[in-house]
Amino acid sequence: MDLSFNSSVSGMRAAVTRIDNTAHSVANANTEDFKSQRLLQSEGPTDSVSISAVGYNSQDLNNDMTNLMSDRNVYGANLKMVQMKNNILGETIDLAG
Repeated sequence: MDLSFNSSVSGMRAAVTRIDNTAHSVANANTEDFKSQRLLQSEGPTDSVSISAVGYNSQDLNNDMTNLMSDRNVYGANLKMVQMKNNILGETIDLAG
């Protein structure tokens, strides 16, 4: 697979991880002694994204909901890239056959 496809899939995985983390934080916001996690994203050596969690105490629901909407849009944009790449590949195969 080429780099554009791998980058899009990696972006989708990162967005899903961030969405899961935000959902976990929102669901447990009223739990006693719960500590939210902040995710730090960095590029890996193989064009993948590695995300590590760092605990923090502050719970900001407005910020979490804004991040959730942003991550949903990031996922959707990367999904469109994967779908476009799939369509191009299908048309290429049809032309070759």
